[in-house]
Amino acid sequence: MVLEALPWLQIALAGQRDELLALGALDRRLAGLPAQYEALLGDTAALRVGLADGLTADEYARLVAFAPQFAARCAELASYGLPETLHHDDFHDGNIFVRDGRYALADWGESCVAHPFFTLLVTLRSTAYRIGVLGQEGQHPAILRLRDAYLEPWSPYGSRANLLAACALARQVAMVARALTWHHVLDGLDEADRAQDADAVPGWLQEFLGSGIEIAQG
Repeated sequence: MVLEALPWLQIALAGQRDELLALGALDRRLAGLPAQYEALLGDTAALRVGLADGLTADEYARLVAFAPQFAARCAELASYGLPETLHHDDFHDGNIFVRDGRYALADWGESCVAHPFFTLLVTLRSTAYRIGVLGQEGQHPAILRLRDAYLEPWSPYGSRANLLAACALARQVAMVARALTWHHVLDGLDEADRAQDADAVPGWLQEFLGSGIEIAQG
């Protein structure tokens, strides 16, 4: 299974972050994500605030208010001690090819240096969609087995409880990373092409808001 092999590649490349960045991988390391989050919120046109396919004014205000807590969540995720490494950012079966027992991965244009567990956001969601259980990623036995197969090679980096906690936290932070990547992709397109996926950036931020985050009051 290619998802079982991917962690070994990520572990092997963890010591080559600088080389990966020099080759053009996007920088989604946890230390820099809070500043990128705030910069993204400054581009209200990309967030389409107040438009039918964008954020509502209330959603935007909640995201702005959450900025200090987002920084705290990035720091918390970093505290689990998993090495940041190559992250495909769109790892699903449409980008995986198998021939003669060998795998080839396509569509590296959105690849990043990031927390490795960001991988599971798209992978588990796309698998759930494929088998008809979208929305049940946290409960369905087949999806949980896939998650556990991915986590197994990371066992030297922490207890199962800590890996699962990091996995849950990474899923939320990865939604912001996906919004940032879509912002980067759309920024390089002309207006007509950009309009086709204009809802992607606000859409991932809405997913983030719906993922169970709580905005501290006061």
